Amino acid sequence: MPSEMKLHNDGNSLVLCAQWACQKRPHLSGGPLEGNYRFVNLRFRWGPNDYEGSEHMLNCTRYAMEVQAAFVKTSMKRDDVLEAARCGWLVMLSYVFMVTPIENPYLEPIIKAVHCLKCPFSYVSVQPVILSLLMPEFYRDYYSYIGSLSYPPCTEGVRWIVKPEPLMISSGQLDKFRKLHGVSGVMDNNTRPVQMVNNRDVTYYD
Repeated sequence: MPSEMKLHNDGNSLVLCAQWACQKRPHLSGGPLEGNYRFVNLRFRWGPNDYEGSEHMLNCTRYAMEVQAAFVKTSMKRDDVLEAARCGWLVMLSYVFMVTPIENPYLEPIIKAVHCLKCPFSYVSVQPVILSLLMPEFYRDYYSYIGSLSYPPCTEGVRWIVKPEPLMISSGQLDKFRKLHGVSGVMDNNTRPVQMVNNRDVTYYD
């Protein structure tokens, strides 16, 4: 359990940051990764409706929301996502969300705080939750490839890990995110268009 958790409207997306006692925090290792990677933050991406919002397509399907967690190599002294991307030491762990009639209870601490973040560059503390409730642990059945950051400067050399099994969110919960304001007005769509695969190798780990 984190000792502290904050949400930040950075003007382009909603970012979740957390602190742990004694510098303990979630790590990633194994699979396509060489070494260990520590958690830095988590970003929420959504679209203008309940049928598009994810930045990944799975079996030709887009989903309503995508949550992307940034992890940097533990050998880095600072939690600098852009520097880690430039060095090839950044992993983005991605989950897609589909709309269901049932609300996601694990998102409620975040949903309840969203109304305090309508203005860009605002912060609010939220009730800490265990991150594995927001993004469940897994060891198999996922995709991985080398791509880029999905926000400027869109640095290449980022290791993406995408869990294809969707999590759930209700339409009402999702609508709360669309009421946020960013640097360009109402943030009803903060997702990058789906990019071409080009020559990237996408590997499925079963």
